[in-house]
Amino acid sequence: MSLNQHNDWHEALNRIGQNLSTSSQERMLAGSTINSFRQGSPPRNNIAKLTVGQRDAHGVFQRELQRARDGACSFTLVNGNYGTGKSHCLYLLREIALDKNFLVSFLTLTQRECPLYDLGIVYSQIVHRIEGKKAFGAIAIQDILERWAEGVRRKGQNSLEAAICRVKILHPDFQKALAEYLCPTFPGATELVERWLVGDDSTKRTASRLKIELRPTNEQALEMMKQLGKLVQAIGFSGLVVLLDEAEAIPAYAGSAKQKLCYDNLCHLLERENRVPHCYFVYATTPLFFQKSDGHIPISEKSYEVLDLAPLSRTEYIALGRIIRDLYHIGEGWRGLYSSFNDQQIDRCVHEYIKTSGQNAKPRDFVRSLVSALDICAPNPKQKLSNVFLSNREIN
Repeated sequence: MSLNQHNDWHEALNRIGQNLSTSSQERMLAGSTINSFRQGSPPRNNIAKLTVGQRDAHGVFQRELQRARDGACSFTLVNGNYGTGKSHCLYLLREIALDKNFLVSFLTLTQRECPLYDLGIVYSQIVHRIEGKKAFGAIAIQDILERWAEGVRRKGQNSLEAAICRVKILHPDFQKALAEYLCPTFPGATELVERWLVGDDSTKRTASRLKIELRPTNEQALEMMKQLGKLVQAIGFSGLVVLLDEAEAIPAYAGSAKQKLCYDNLCHLLERENRVPHCYFVYATTPLFFQKSDGHIPISEKSYEVLDLAPLSRTEYIALGRIIRDLYHIGEGWRGLYSSFNDQQIDRCVHEYIKTSGQNAKPRDFVRSLVSALDICAPNPKQKLSNVFLSNREIN
């Protein structure tokens, strides 16, 4: 976002602040965004309006989403140190993808809850976290299955044979499961199909009852993903976007065997024969990944793209600071903030931040410092924001 774009945003927010009849939803949204910033996390909604810089990311995301819509499978590695905006970029892509009629699944990869060395668990977490514009998680899976079944019934294809014919592009076991969902042959079959598709803890028993062999193990999870991608597109969605946020670097995993499995599984995702149609994978990691992955990950421009997050410029930090100040004004209801915490004070905060941080400047750090200073100054606007900002920086 440029300063000119920020001025448009500033004027819109100012109109909201001056109009006390504005819906409380706007003020709640601004307040929720500020709370996210206090915690050092990007907000989940309206993040495009809060994004400065990263033009390369916008271009990559738009291009790869179009490729996924057209039937391809893409993989992007987002590279950046902690606090430089990787999670922000993922939330930005989530917002763009949802607006383009994609289903999205956002995962945080950890050793205990979602380890990359077990694709079966990763698959299950992907499905549990699928969201669309109107549904999330298990509800989204029920919606996917019901949308497919409704499409079959609407065309008068309500027999077992017609259902199988309808999904002939899918794996035979997916055909069996969907046919069972449409025309259950025993009580509880519909629920079993849902449990099988989400890969719950009893998937082996569930698959046995459904008389199918395909299930989300580490070896078969990618095949399940392929089928899910085909099904998602067949019922009218643009495709599936899977966002993988690395909370723990692979080299930090306990045991070299598990580390190797992580790299092997990433390689499987990159291999052409394993590509998931209509799917876009984005893996957010740090420079440590590239330093330690030498020899594990194939170096091929056709396999994946690396998106290096560029540091924000001084102008972009200023635009970001003014956006945060404006949101604070709306969300916290401090009507005098615009006159007390003017653009010059924001500019001064940016100047001091860049001066003291140097090459260690990070958007997350700047945002938390600015919100903290606003929290201190808001009850007493006579305090100079830049002085409080600098004082906090010196203490911390």
